[in-house]
Amino acid sequence: RDSVTLTCVTSSADQTILWSKDSQRLPSDDRMSLSQDNRTLTISNVSISDAGNYQCEVINPVSRNMSDPYTLSVYPSNADGGGLSGGAIAGIVIGILVAVALIAALVYLFLLKGNKSNSNEVDMKETKPNSRSDHNRQSSDRYPVTTGEEVNYSEVNFKPGASKPTQPRPQEKPTEYAEIRRS
Repeated sequence: RDSVTLTCVTSSADQTILWSKDSQRLPSDDRMSLSQDNRTLTISNVSISDAGNYQCEVINPVSRNMSDPYTLSVYPSNADGGGLSGGAIAGIVIGILVAVALIAALVYLFLLKGNKSNSNEVDMKETKPNSRSDHNRQSSDRYPVTTGEEVNYSEVNFKPGASKPTQPRPQEKPTEYAEIRRS
């Protein structure tokens, strides 16, 4: 631990020197010692409680003078030389690893989700007209007109950007239809 030495300088030979801290006479303390003539104050093993304003007072038969205050500032020291403790460093490292793992998982899920939209997804829909009027209303090149028989249609759409199916399909129509007739 450190020590501090304060010296009261005076030109008078016949004098008395008194020391004070924060305008109070210094208490008797094992760590504070005065030289034989009281000119020098030494504080051993300085601690935070020693911080404050120190002054010496010179008294002689004719006058009395007080020195300007000397401010002693004491800062706590770290016994291991400063820096972070092992536990703090371990906590930081674990936090960084968790953050990296979370980011990696999010990137993986984002890329996986992006690849799903380009996969060979198929949208299937089945249409069952309920009456003859439904057939007439939807009569077009896509839906043939029937004569009262109930017809079921299945519509299969391959999503754009999807990889092509293994069996070739006609290029001119993106939708395939099948007609099933009941006997």
